[in-house]
Amino acid sequence: MAKTLLESEPDRTATVIVLDWNEGSNPPYVQAAANTRIVGAITAHLLHTLAEEVGMPNLDHVHLIGHSLGAHTCGYTGFYLQRDFNEKIGRITGMDPASPLFTGTSHEVRLDRSDAKFVDVIHTDANPYTGGGLGMVPRVGHVDFYPNGGYDNPGCDRHLQEYLSKKQKTLIDNLQEWFGCNHVRSHRYLTESIKNRNGFKAVTCSSYEEYRQGRCVVCGENKHQCLRMGLSSYEDYKRLVKKRVIKDGDAMVAYLLTGDEAPFAREHFKITVKVSNSEESEDHGGEVGTLTIDLTTRGKKSTGMMKFSDNALFLEPGQEEVRVVAGNAIKDATHAMVDWEYQTNILNPFSWRIVESPRIFLEYIRVYSIEDQKELKLCPQDGAPVIAGNPIELRSTYC
Repeated sequence: MAKTLLESEPDRTATVIVLDWNEGSNPPYVQAAANTRIVGAITAHLLHTLAEEVGMPNLDHVHLIGHSLGAHTCGYTGFYLQRDFNEKIGRITGMDPASPLFTGTSHEVRLDRSDAKFVDVIHTDANPYTGGGLGMVPRVGHVDFYPNGGYDNPGCDRHLQEYLSKKQKTLIDNLQEWFGCNHVRSHRYLTESIKNRNGFKAVTCSSYEEYRQGRCVVCGENKHQCLRMGLSSYEDYKRLVKKRVIKDGDAMVAYLLTGDEAPFAREHFKITVKVSNSEESEDHGGEVGTLTIDLTTRGKKSTGMMKFSDNALFLEPGQEEVRVVAGNAIKDATHAMVDWEYQTNILNPFSWRIVESPRIFLEYIRVYSIEDQKELKLCPQDGAPVIAGNPIELRSTYC
């Protein structure tokens, strides 16, 4: 990350200081958590001395970045700079701040938005600690980003064998990556955002469920605002303050989706699926299954197969369902390949399809790109059904 920051700095004037507190961050965890306070205090004194030596008028251009326990170390640094020297850091970025011994504590003990003029937080392992989560669930910054809801990131559900088969890393590294996959995604996202300044577009919303249901997609509509997660988030926050959309110091929560491997940034689509209520569809009735949609351009660039829902849905004639999904970034899609995966249960005779293949009749799908803010309506040719295992093409000219 340090190298990426230096290489990506436009005017090549950045200075990066890497703080190695390896001797203090080793197990036991309780001691490492306690050490964040003294390391934060030492770092605060170092920054104050450095600012005096080089004649810095303030600390507005100081940006602290910390992962896990390091995020709280940054919080202590900001706290002691204010308490001991009456100075405030410009920015702190917390990457999945550690939860054990910090969640539920007062703001002096953990990272908090009072620790800097701007605090942004990327939550990636916000599962309950009893479920293996290492990161904090509560909001603690000016902007708290929850990619993929803040937990269970795509690609982190792979079997241990897939990690152990990686030849380029040691066994210990592979085991750590498998166990802490969600936890380390935060700094992988941030590192990628340094090079890709326009990726990771997030939208503010009241909850992740509301976001996935497509109720928070249009920037500036119904108080929903768009910000880029990562290095560019402060720029977007200041823009909203300047436009008086928010007040300086307001807290915001934003959601987005990512891919399962690098590059992780994806384009977001609000997809509306309308099941036909034609006579043929009514006669067939509803079905349970999963739709996947692959948007494609004339130049054959593709989003890849995007699952419309995480779990199987029951879709019946006349029904309309909306979801936000993510795929590879494309421009000006012209058509889509739609596949239907039927869900059957050997113990439930009502789910058996012996006479004919399971199918679903779609009237149309509407695709709205959150990044480009463009909408496209696609339909099957002559009302053809989507038969399980046989993807069909939908085009706007068929509507």
